[in-house]
Amino acid sequence: MKVKLITMSDVKTTPVNWLWDPYIPYGKITPVQGDPGDGKTTFVLAVASLLTNGNPMPESKTTEPPSPVTVIYQTAEDGLADTIKPRLEEVGADCSRVLVIDESKPRHHQQKVEIFYNCLGKIDIPDLAKIPQTEILIPTRKGVAISYSTTQKPA
Repeated sequence: MKVKLITMSDVKTTPVNWLWDPYIPYGKITPVQGDPGDGKTTFVLAVASLLTNGNPMPESKTTEPPSPVTVIYQTAEDGLADTIKPRLEEVGADCSRVLVIDESKPRHHQQKVEIFYNCLGKIDIPDLAKIPQTEILIPTRKGVAISYSTTQKPA
């Protein structure tokens, strides 16, 4: 394995593009940490509801309403039918715009989409015909939400 070294004086500075300024940037890993019962899943599903309905984030400084987006949610612990979907419905999410990576059962067929984040690894997304050109939130079973955008948003 070759390692490429870069001198920071050669790196062009660019501004951060925000999904929710100053909390969640586009294309960056955003940790959501806390003890069991602190509301991590509730928070992430509420954000998914705002995004899937095209509603602005709380205290948003933007003047134009955002477009609804598709969200990918990953779960390994909670049941889809008895926990995740009722909670999405409770917060008013557009469930037709919520795709789920369900790790609670064995995978017989898998289509791989590899998303690389620096040296942190890749995410394999099973059984999806096509990923829309949109923002993606992926909470992991370790309590981390990942914000990813396939296109660069204007500053």
